[in-house]
Amino acid sequence: MGFFSLLASDSAGGGGASGYVSNVQHFAITIGPGNLTATETIDSVDTSKSFVIFGSNTLSASSASIPRLELTNATTVTATRNGTSDTMVVYGCVVEGTSNLIDTVQQGTISMTGASQTATDTITSVDTSRSAVFYLGASGSKIAAVELTNATTVTASIASSASTQTVGYVVVEFAASAINNVEKSINSFSDSSVSNTDTLATSVTVANTMLAYGGESFSNYFRDLQTTQLTATDTLTFTRDGTDTTTRNINITVIEFVSGVVNARYGGEIDMQNVTSNIATITEVDTSKTALGYLGWRNSIFDFVFDTHYQGVGLTNSTTVTGHIGTSTNASMAVSYEAVEFN
Repeated sequence: MGFFSLLASDSAGGGGASGYVSNVQHFAITIGPGNLTATETIDSVDTSKSFVIFGSNTLSASSASIPRLELTNATTVTATRNGTSDTMVVYGCVVEGTSNLIDTVQQGTISMTGASQTATDTITSVDTSRSAVFYLGASGSKIAAVELTNATTVTASIASSASTQTVGYVVVEFAASAINNVEKSINSFSDSSVSNTDTLATSVTVANTMLAYGGESFSNYFRDLQTTQLTATDTLTFTRDGTDTTTRNINITVIEFVSGVVNARYGGEIDMQNVTSNIATITEVDTSKTALGYLGWRNSIFDFVFDTHYQGVGLTNSTTVTGHIGTSTNASMAVSYEAVEFN
């Protein structure tokens, strides 16, 4: 277990900067056969105010391989996985905020081995009322979930035992003046419903809200993966294609900014049946100020090449969000996303 701290201060970098986001850089990192890691070079960012958002991945073959992302330094994003026998593409973006948006950023990893179903990492204390943890993937064989358990603790969880697993996360403590409300949605479902909802304790203004994807964990991956959407001012909706009763866990943090922080917000699902890529068209945004988040994917497949149907999302241009999949299939499936354009 461990973390490296990217703690910001008012005097660092753009302490007097106007606006909320300096830059957003989108990427797709290809890890070729025989390689565990690959990198993307980005324009230099202030690491004390920058964080990665995970866009998930695609696989060319079944290999039980899952990636994680890390902002390695001011100019490098690294994707790491646990297998080497296929081609993997990992999607995401780096958001560089100003001191108007971000107080501190802490990025780290949590190691899980054998039968461990939970493990923790200690961070420098944050104000939980304005902090969110973002899942950065897991270099292992299981999808994992992360939660900001308290002011100094991040907890990673999986639903069943696994071989060695390294779970990535980043905790962002937002500036007090930028936040209206932050609420965790930690849900465990064990019924046969294809759709579940979570009612938020506090209603939000949808146009001012961003969802931090905290990952998912399942006792049976097949037909249990779910998409996530903010469907009303007080409602998160989770949708899947299966109807079995195995336990599934989804972690989301709902971040409501004050008026003026967000210029536009778009969310939805992209149908991925019988395609290797498909698009959703959104109203034109400034891609250098727009963060794209992955919010899960669903499928109706029950087979042993499940890995090849992993789905990722990327912001292709100012009006296009693209969903990607490793292998096309006629099964029902979709990937969910959220695009947030900052002022």
